[in-house]
Amino acid sequence: MDQMVPALLDLTEKQLFSPAEISMLVNKRRGFEYLLQRVHARQSDFLLYIEFELNLLKLYNLRLAKTPKTKPSASDYHIEQHIHLIFVRAMRKYKSDIAMWLQYIDFCKKNNSSKKLGQIFAQALTYHPHNTTLYIESAGWEFFEQGNAKNARVVLQRALRTCNDAQELWLQYFIMELHYIQKMRGRREILQLKGKMGKKMEESEAFSGQVPLLVFQGAIKAVPQDVAFRLKVRRASDAVNERVRAKGDTGEKRPGPNVRVKATGSKRPGQTTGSKRPGRNDRPNPTALFTPPPPFVTL
Repeated sequence: MDQMVPALLDLTEKQLFSPAEISMLVNKRRGFEYLLQRVHARQSDFLLYIEFELNLLKLYNLRLAKTPKTKPSASDYHIEQHIHLIFVRAMRKYKSDIAMWLQYIDFCKKNNSSKKLGQIFAQALTYHPHNTTLYIESAGWEFFEQGNAKNARVVLQRALRTCNDAQELWLQYFIMELHYIQKMRGRREILQLKGKMGKKMEESEAFSGQVPLLVFQGAIKAVPQDVAFRLKVRRASDAVNERVRAKGDTGEKRPGPNVRVKATGSKRPGQTTGSKRPGRNDRPNPTALFTPPPPFVTL
């Protein structure tokens, strides 16, 4: 509790919380800490503590949006860091609870805690190496949020080594490779690659569609004589193609008619270069076709 004093004083100085509210906050936290220090602390105590802090964070963000910007101070990330601390303590005690892991993952996603989220996925998969939902969540985050197709493949390949007959993993792996092809095609159109570089990209395995075909063949070997599963794969492929045709592109922004971007990034004399290479905001919609996890307990 003593370590919270500088941040709480800073909240008062910024006039985000009154002294009476800070006093109430301290009393609430002290009460929750007493509950967690018991020999047989209950999971509901952790959940109530997290719920209180989440509501406090919402109130803090609402008030912060109405105040002028100030220099960084001790209270900027105090509440968020405190919630992380409560989750860490809860996960040490309830490692086997998948719902708690998914709640922690959801909190990190909403607060853009990317570095922390990578560690959480690694820890969760260490304790639950056969849980397909965690693998799909991790691969979807790597591919759509981080833009790292290589890491997403590593996650799914690791999952298939432990759960080789899991239909959902094979299906999501197949879908991810289809999205990757569309992403590569969109990048080629944006950069307007021609000549040797464009031909080399077209001849690559990732661009030609050989990788999804290999994934499909592996899925058929792992799940033989299952017609329903093959139909799921076919419908997934059709759905991706329909989404691309409906958008008229591959989900990435195209340059205007008077804008051309060279692959090398250099500019020709008199050439307009108003467009940029695809960044994080130009990636495909993360809600694409990765199946959402099953319902879990929310605060």
